[in-house]
Amino acid sequence: MRLIFLIGLRGKAAALLRSLGLVFLLAIVCFQVLTYFVSMLVGYSLFFVTPLGVEATQQVVEGFSFYVFLFPLYVPAPLSVGVFFTLIWVVFWVCLILSWIGPRLSFPEAVKLSFSAPLRQTARNYLFIFPLLASMLFTAEVAVKRLQETHGISTGALPFTNPFLLYFSASHAAIIEELEFRLIPIGIVVAVIVFLEGKRKISEMNFRDILKLFTLAFLYPDEAKRKARMVNVEEDGWLRGLTKAEWTIVLASSIGFGLAHILAGSGWGPGKFTLAFMAGLAFSWVYLAYGITASILLHWFHNYYLVTYWLGVNYSSYVFQTFTLASGLTIFLLGIGGWITLAAYTAMRLIKERFRASRGTLDLQF
Repeated sequence: MRLIFLIGLRGKAAALLRSLGLVFLLAIVCFQVLTYFVSMLVGYSLFFVTPLGVEATQQVVEGFSFYVFLFPLYVPAPLSVGVFFTLIWVVFWVCLILSWIGPRLSFPEAVKLSFSAPLRQTARNYLFIFPLLASMLFTAEVAVKRLQETHGISTGALPFTNPFLLYFSASHAAIIEELEFRLIPIGIVVAVIVFLEGKRKISEMNFRDILKLFTLAFLYPDEAKRKARMVNVEEDGWLRGLTKAEWTIVLASSIGFGLAHILAGSGWGPGKFTLAFMAGLAFSWVYLAYGITASILLHWFHNYYLVTYWLGVNYSSYVFQTFTLASGLTIFLLGIGGWITLAAYTAMRLIKERFRASRGTLDLQF
């Protein structure tokens, strides 16, 4: 009887620890999401209030260029940096709001669901899983960068005279580069796959629905594949939900993304290839799983969010510096904790599989 009582106490203690851990994790996730929205307000304010920011807004951009399968295209758009930055800022807001609402699950619903459902269910809302993905990618990049630099492989840096012009350029790249390396090349491959492998389902559609499916293949590839009754991430998992053709174009796009950084002659060193390649893989994967707004946001995290807090530390108040320190701490907690959890989960899976294999061998012997 006493043994049963002690086992019951241990079970309750374990359940309490799991609940406390979940609450702590949710608190970090919600705080990180809060910092995303705060960065949008702070970044825009710094750009239009600080002297260097105002100086940057008054410059004129004659247009912008981007590449389509290595072919350069130039779009003339004579706008001031201030107007151009505002347009970019609006696009970021749209991406954040759409991720909050979610086509499958809203952020508040994901938070509520996390108390009773596994991560795979709550991860249907991108903004809920976004802090973990962004933090894990960032901590991995920091570790690889330090490892490379200890072996003499330089990452390099972008030269600048006005940090707000660098801020504008980085924010602009978060959108343009997603069009160049994700939406166009990967989107075309997904559209072809959908129309070839999902032809039975497509044959039942009218022209209007086919046009919608074609558009969806670019904007939200996984949803297009699901509608065409193909393998997809939502139903088949994060690894099995992609076809061989998708993995191939993801690899090719990521290599091109890495090479583009070091061949542009903008100041990056050879070590940037590895970091950009890693980021390209992550951007491509979230694009295929969650859509173009997701890859833009993950790129935004690097090019806008982190730069905003760097500018805030240098050009804002002590209160914001404390807020930035808390944000950085939660990023590393989520990142390191995420990698440790993933390693432990993978190890447990391997141990279970080996145990089942050895048990099966013993059963055959007997």
